[in-house]
Amino acid sequence: MEKTLYLDRTRIISKNKILFRNFFSKISKINISLLFILFMIFSCTSKQITYIPIDKHITEFIVSNNDKRTFTYFAPESSLNEKSALLFVLHGGGGSDKGMMYLTRLSDYSEKYGLIVVYAQGYENRWNDGRGLAHSITDQRNTDDVEFLKDLRAHFISKFTIDETKIGVVGLSNGGFMSTKLACKTDGEFTHFISIAAGMSEPTFDRCIPSKPQKLLFISGKKDEVIPFSGGYAFTYANKEKIELGKIIPFHESLKYWSFQNNCSIYKKELFIDEFSTSTDKNYSYKYLDCSSKTSVEGIAIENGDHSWPHGFFYKNKNKFGYLNQTMDASYKIVKFLYNVD
Repeated sequence: MEKTLYLDRTRIISKNKILFRNFFSKISKINISLLFILFMIFSCTSKQITYIPIDKHITEFIVSNNDKRTFTYFAPESSLNEKSALLFVLHGGGGSDKGMMYLTRLSDYSEKYGLIVVYAQGYENRWNDGRGLAHSITDQRNTDDVEFLKDLRAHFISKFTIDETKIGVVGLSNGGFMSTKLACKTDGEFTHFISIAAGMSEPTFDRCIPSKPQKLLFISGKKDEVIPFSGGYAFTYANKEKIELGKIIPFHESLKYWSFQNNCSIYKKELFIDEFSTSTDKNYSYKYLDCSSKTSVEGIAIENGDHSWPHGFFYKNKNKFGYLNQTMDASYKIVKFLYNVD
């Protein structure tokens, strides 16, 4: 199973990818050694990323505001003697640090890019992202997750040599709202903020007073069934019961807000073409450039995107795993964003 996941999860993103997929789909029986040879041939022109097994990650804890807070991380070998970028990954509501390891596969970029990836764990599997939800224990006790993430940053700066121009935070859904809340509450401790399937909640929007321009990326699906792309009230269902998730700022209004805060003077709307995607959908990127302090704001709207991590790797058991969709590779986009590469 380990070899199967290794071969399946290593991204073959090159001009040969479609040929490889078509060839692979036609083969019904093939032994592992032959499959490995095929993998090596096609990977020669790929991004050359390396699959990092789950058991190579380290789980630790720190104490923040008298709470024992856990996290799991992977540090590349280069981090022992070189400066490393640092990326914090925040799960969605009800999720976990290890679940995000499977879903995003962000650790696979660690060795190639010299990137330390930290999967943080929310209190009772949730983040206090500012919405004040009645069903969230961490919201009701007002857990200080801003302080926790600052403490976690300090922990890694004391442990490794960190490139402080590349310290990012990316979150999915509840974690995405936490990322934008953090952008409003920090003073340069973090440099890149990414919100996926979330955006900004109205409470955060109303109270947001950023101390300086920030660099942000929003990735949202126009057909998100939980967080409305056009704004309004978010909700979900559990056991046929409707659960209110607060009021959401429209995708484009969030971009405009941050472009104003960053004093951006250039706006570009472009067809977003991901080198991985096999979709024929017309997805668009909205960029606000020439901003203060060399910042930028970008939003990617996925035409048929739902409430998920684009191209996330779903893993339930040894017989049920695979990529959620073929829309775009969100993880690769996040790494490029952190390293300021278009």
